Amino acid sequence: MNFVILGSSSSGNSSLFFDEKRLILLDCGHSYKYIREKLHELSLSDRKIDFIILTHEHVDHIRSLKTFILRENPVIFSTKGTVDGAVRGLKIEDGNFNIFKPGDMFEIGKVKVESFIIPHDTPEPCGFKFKINGKTLSYALDLGYLTELVKYKLEGANYLVLESNYDEELLTEGPYPLSTKYRIKNRLGHLSNNDVASFFKNEFDGKCEKIFLGHISRTNNTHSIVYKNALSVLKTRFKKDFSLECILPKKISQIITF
Repeated sequence: MNFVILGSSSSGNSSLFFDEKRLILLDCGHSYKYIREKLHELSLSDRKIDFIILTHEHVDHIRSLKTFILRENPVIFSTKGTVDGAVRGLKIEDGNFNIFKPGDMFEIGKVKVESFIIPHDTPEPCGFKFKINGKTLSYALDLGYLTELVKYKLEGANYLVLESNYDEELLTEGPYPLSTKYRIKNRLGHLSNNDVASFFKNEFDGKCEKIFLGHISRTNNTHSIVYKNALSVLKTRFKKDFSLECILPKKISQIITF
């Protein structure tokens, strides 16, 4: 089984698990056309999406859901809160939904999926811990702070996908209205670079083979700031090099093979 991030930013987030049998989308926040283009880049254009797992209902995570339902009819794993929001927001009339509750575990072939609740301003948003062939990938985007539960779910992961959404100074001085700045900074909003640095400095176990930092704001952050800040803290604490990648908005990441 392989894992790749198809792109991540405040305007769209999609990732993919794939092997010779299954294509599993984790969120579909880009357009159908864009995701199909990325599948072509991965030499997967002749195959349909078999499953979609949703983290929450915001459009940058479900943008092409209705199109996938109409054209490819995948099985969709989601909480009821996310389904209700997606159906309402995208005017979805039908879909092959498989509802789970935050905290539930389920399996898709060789992929064991453990869901956990995250603090974000939607009903029942989730992060996930994926277990495949004895290795784990923890995935947590769109969360206002790192709860004790989230930190526990990040422990021991071989691969980590974590949000580093905004630089506090750039957000404060930036063009967003005060209401939007407050939404981003509050405990149901997004993680800052400082939040991530504090986690790496004080609680991260340092066991990851690969760290992906995503959902990086194109207005209130830069990839160079994210990379330098995170890597500096990691090197200072652990005295070793880390494989760290800041995910671009519209470019596939390094492929991980389990």
